[in-house]
Amino acid sequence: MSADNATATRNVVGNSILDYRLESLDHRVREWARKNAVKIAKKTYGVLFKQIAFGEQLSERYANSLEIFLINKGGLSGSIKVGFNVDYFDRETGTVPLWEFFEYGTRRHFIEPVNTQALRWETGGTTGSQQQTLTQALSSNDNPDKTYAFSKGHFVSGIKPRKVLYKTLQRGTNKFNKELAKGAEKFIKQTATSIGI
Repeated sequence: MSADNATATRNVVGNSILDYRLESLDHRVREWARKNAVKIAKKTYGVLFKQIAFGEQLSERYANSLEIFLINKGGLSGSIKVGFNVDYFDRETGTVPLWEFFEYGTRRHFIEPVNTQALRWETGGTTGSQQQTLTQALSSNDNPDKTYAFSKGHFVSGIKPRKVLYKTLQRGTNKFNKELAKGAEKFIKQTATSIGI
């Protein structure tokens, strides 16, 4: 083989490797993003959701109720999409979507007992939507005799919309995109060959 043929062969092989690396770059980056999108979403959207929930004086159970998942698990083409569920339902039946009441709010409405003769609730303690009354203060944990209220039905003022998920998506999308892009750049640099791709 002559020197010219050997050089030509090396150039063809070098170009083939370069072409392969360039063609596979998009696939490699998508695969990296697919594997890391949920982790990045938890660090951006997840942290923000908790901050907003606590800022709106919602419970710790609510603040920890966000579930993040990859929508297009099987596909390596198209954009990377993450989805959200807020797993905050009533504890008794697990069917009443309490998260919706806090997200969108409720109007003044009448509540009444369904399977019992009266509604009963402990008046000690507070929730994020209540201020502590004198009765609640007197029936606090220091007082072993808890105070309860009863009702055959009554109007409740409703819940103001907190829009925790909406605010999380509004504020978190830019952060998520930046973190995903930064991670992809780091991945490309870490896996680059001597030819730079």
